[in-house]
Amino acid sequence: MKRQGQALLSSLWIFRAIVFVFCLSLFSVPTAFSQDKSLSFDGKKKRKRSGKVQRLKYKFKKKKKVIFKFKKRKKTKRELAEEAARKKKSTKKALGSSVGQSLQKAMDQEQAKLRMQKIKLYKRVIPTLPDDEPTSRRRKATMYYQLAEEYWEQSKFLRFLSLEKHNKAMEQWDKKCRKIGDPSKCPKAPKPDLLKSNAYRSQAITIYRKLLKKFPKYSRADEVMFYLGLNLMETKRHKEGLSRFKTLIKQFSKRGSRFIPDAYTALGEYYFNKNKVQDAMYNYGYSLKTARGFYRKKTTPDDLRVSMRGVHLRAMYMLAWCDFNVGNYEKALKRFKRVVQLSIRYKKTKESRVLLKNDSLRDLILVFSKMDATKVAYDYFKGVMGAQYAYRAGKKLARKYYGQSNYVRSIKMYRFMMGINEKGFKSTLGPDTPVFQNEIVRSAARIWKPKKIYTEVLKLMSYFEPDNPWFKKWEPVKKVYKVAEESAEQTLLEYSTKYHQLAQKEKQNKRKKEQYYDFAIKLYDQYLRYFPRTESAYELRFYLGELLYRKAKLTSPNVKRLSKKARDYYKRASRHYYLTTLKKGQFKKQASFSEILCYEALAGRTGSAELKGAGKKLRGLRKTKDGKVTWDKKKIKKGSWDARLLKAYQRYLTVVKDKDERLQAFFKTGTIYYSYKHYLKSMDIFSKMAKEFPNHELSRRAAFMILYSYEDLGQWAKLQDSARLFIKDPKLTAKSKFKKEMYYMIIRSGYLYIMEDLKAAKTNDAKLAIAE
Repeated sequence: MKRQGQALLSSLWIFRAIVFVFCLSLFSVPTAFSQDKSLSFDGKKKRKRSGKVQRLKYKFKKKKKVIFKFKKRKKTKRELAEEAARKKKSTKKALGSSVGQSLQKAMDQEQAKLRMQKIKLYKRVIPTLPDDEPTSRRRKATMYYQLAEEYWEQSKFLRFLSLEKHNKAMEQWDKKCRKIGDPSKCPKAPKPDLLKSNAYRSQAITIYRKLLKKFPKYSRADEVMFYLGLNLMETKRHKEGLSRFKTLIKQFSKRGSRFIPDAYTALGEYYFNKNKVQDAMYNYGYSLKTARGFYRKKTTPDDLRVSMRGVHLRAMYMLAWCDFNVGNYEKALKRFKRVVQLSIRYKKTKESRVLLKNDSLRDLILVFSKMDATKVAYDYFKGVMGAQYAYRAGKKLARKYYGQSNYVRSIKMYRFMMGINEKGFKSTLGPDTPVFQNEIVRSAARIWKPKKIYTEVLKLMSYFEPDNPWFKKWEPVKKVYKVAEESAEQTLLEYSTKYHQLAQKEKQNKRKKEQYYDFAIKLYDQYLRYFPRTESAYELRFYLGELLYRKAKLTSPNVKRLSKKARDYYKRASRHYYLTTLKKGQFKKQASFSEILCYEALAGRTGSAELKGAGKKLRGLRKTKDGKVTWDKKKIKKGSWDARLLKAYQRYLTVVKDKDERLQAFFKTGTIYYSYKHYLKSMDIFSKMAKEFPNHELSRRAAFMILYSYEDLGQWAKLQDSARLFIKDPKLTAKSKFKKEMYYMIIRSGYLYIMEDLKAAKTNDAKLAIAE
């Protein structure tokens, strides 16, 4: 038995020698390496792990500065739909009226032919009439008048045709310019050809002059003088035109000419357009007085009375405008109200064909806008036109206040309108209530400080809460709810980006700058809470993340000692960054990196990443009874900042292509697993890093650390596989020292792997089986 035991032992020693020689011959180890006395194969580590392998460190990469490019707001779907509907409606109207227009055009062409025939006839007959006989003179004067009238009518017809042609040319020009895109390269706009029209008008003026000169006592001389003056004013010969009107007033006032009120009106129009208000008021006053004198006379014919009431009403309307222009708003208000009153009466009695009710009601809104007349204006419109009209007029008045930058009155008017409905009853649940509150926010943003504005914003957004009475009533009515929702969304979008820009532009007042940033954060927050699925939400969410990150950095510049506020800011920022990464877009990469920075701050892993203890013996290792190496891993709690950081690194690696950034992500991921003693997991990550970046010095150091770690863990198979993988990569083994160490690792791992199996064999037969 003793001899058999001795024989077995000798055979095992022979086996060891064979394995050793086999390994040497297999890998062709260089002689210099084989003569290294520091190497030992007895399982003990007599040499030290020295060199750069002990410093595995990656410098912190700073966050890139984001340049914010705020886009102009796009039209909403509702606005685009309304625009399309209007275009469709206009095309239908155009198609419907095209038949009527073509018929009218044909009739006009026929009348134009008849006019030309009449003109030829008058031109042929007039010279043949003698000037001696009174009857012939009267007839000749009448024919001159009729010829002038025909010239004037033909001039108007030709002018209409020229302008129609010009409108079509302008449409074509506009299309060309839109295609070109650059206004500087756009051709000159076409001009209307009015030569023929002006020629016929000049003929009419010439004949009017000849008529007054040859026949000064013509029975219709006042009418001729008026139309001559009118044509002269229209052809911009104002001096002569004014002279003709004044002559008419001087010569025919005592004779009671029916054209005196019209002459005064024409003079008033000229002075009004020239901003000579006092002269305009003087002439309109006389027009009012003389027209009243005509229609009050019992002997005045009915047709003339109707006409004079129209002139009187027009003069009163223009006097109201003159009062408004000189700032006499109370007087203007009375006159406009009187015009409305008379227009309503004339419509019933048909006493005038001129009715200025709608014009006056429209202009009354402008007059009221110059006065603090919130309830007074509403009550007036309600009394005259009813509750629905008053409701619409109230909205227009509020908008007018806003347009005039009178934001305090605008807010007051909108608050009043929020308390009533279209039927005139008191109600805070009208369909336009959130729209009015939205306009209050817009007015408030012009005059109030952010804190006060935000109070109004919260009031606005409360209407979109499910438990709000307005929401319960109108949310099912999609048309009403959509208008309210879109108006609120556009206001929040506009002012959130506006205050963000104001904060960026503010350079001098730091306190003001921070107020703007804080307000922008609040508005972004409200927008994303109520409108998370809009087109702008993606962009605004990233901006909010950036502002919160900035706020966190300002609150606690020292990241190692974060205050509670700073932690809250980082938490909120990380949430918005994470949601941004879930969608494809221009900010996905930036958001992924920023999310990592937030988690690093919260996990206390900011700055340069370093793998402490790299190259040294792994801590916490122990051997079990069967000789296997084991250790206690730390659990990475689900939802912890480290767990979120690891997932963020995974997401980041899917979007980033830059080598340095990828290397950083791999390395930091590995260090986190290493710190939790997830050694095998960290080794896998470092192996991927070494494979992807073989030229980097950090990869070489990591490769050493991987092999040493597998050695400490007794993972001989993995050690040998990794060493074989590393030695095959020419870039990784470019340095001879690294290659030499790899050979050593392969031989050592093979030897220890066999020895471990031999130790594990319980019987001599098992050992002989391994040897065989």
